[in-house]
Amino acid sequence: MPSGRITSVGGKTCFTDAGGQNGMVSTIDSMHLPYEIIFRHIGELRDGEEDLKSEKVREWSGSLEAYYLEENAGKTRLTVSVDVDSSYKPMMNHGFSKGLGLVKKLSENH
Repeated sequence: MPSGRITSVGGKTCFTDAGGQNGMVSTIDSMHLPYEIIFRHIGELRDGEEDLKSEKVREWSGSLEAYYLEENAGKTRLTVSVDVDSSYKPMMNHGFSKGLGLVKKLSENH
């Protein structure tokens, strides 16, 4: 999930590494807390500097990342959806595998 505060629709947030200096710059496309949040990725953060216009960024800018929570019979289901160029899917899948594994572990231990 992103670092910093999640503000409001149209607000900016950054998905960063542990140091907070590198990652993705995103806006919030839709937010119906606690059930839905959709991010639109618009740029990259490298060494603390935002890049919203380079050729590399333009290749994937506008991709979406959505999280949905649904309760049914006392259980909560988390669904994640990503709309990204196929060349970036392996990178995104790797990140989601690690991140969602941690979410699963945390949720099952609480």
